[in-house]
Amino acid sequence: MKLFKYSLYTKVKANKNASYTYPDYSEMHGHVIEQLDGSMYDYDVKLSDGGTAKFKEEELDLIEDAVYEGFTYTYNDEKGTAINVDYMNRKVELMFGDGSYKTVDFEDVEPFHLGVGETNINIKNTGKFEEIGQSIGALVDSKQEAYGDSFSKAFDLIKVFLRDYKNEDDTYTIPEALLQHILIQVRIIDKQNRIFSNPNGDLLSESTYNDIAGYSLLADGMTKR
Repeated sequence: MKLFKYSLYTKVKANKNASYTYPDYSEMHGHVIEQLDGSMYDYDVKLSDGGTAKFKEEELDLIEDAVYEGFTYTYNDEKGTAINVDYMNRKVELMFGDGSYKTVDFEDVEPFHLGVGETNINIKNTGKFEEIGQSIGALVDSKQEAYGDSFSKAFDLIKVFLRDYKNEDDTYTIPEALLQHILIQVRIIDKQNRIFSNPNGDLLSESTYNDIAGYSLLADGMTKR
């Protein structure tokens, strides 16, 4: 399993190591939308122009303007503490000294520079499991944004397919031979949802039809055992 330097929604820019693949690398910057485990690349990056591109870790540099919960920033010359950070939409909610709140864009805030010997008492140490939870949540957000809500659609379709097995008391009597088919069909329905959600192409540059073909091969082998 890879260890990744950049987490989801980290803002990055391409460096000269990317020049072989991307001659115009100096114009490429954006934020990480997926960590690619098991690939020759390490990250899928959503670029500022709306496109996506895959990079190896050594081809990227950190853009150091990220905003972190618990840190102090200035907005319109007022000092406030970041109490809620939305990395997906790049917005931060600030709490000011007078008790008021305001949600602003990352680009509208500046780090509050402390004097010599001062400490930022608002800094919050993030625990290991909190970091994992934030990473998983960001991944789910990116998938939902790209593919839509597949769970509810799959549930509705499976109910249609199982009408003949439904009892009067709203329970189902399903033959054992059907169980393996249900498993693979749910996966295929998930991929079909991606096609209907994004008919112009997968937003994360994955081949949905290749996935469906792969599931079909697995199902063919499974049902012939």
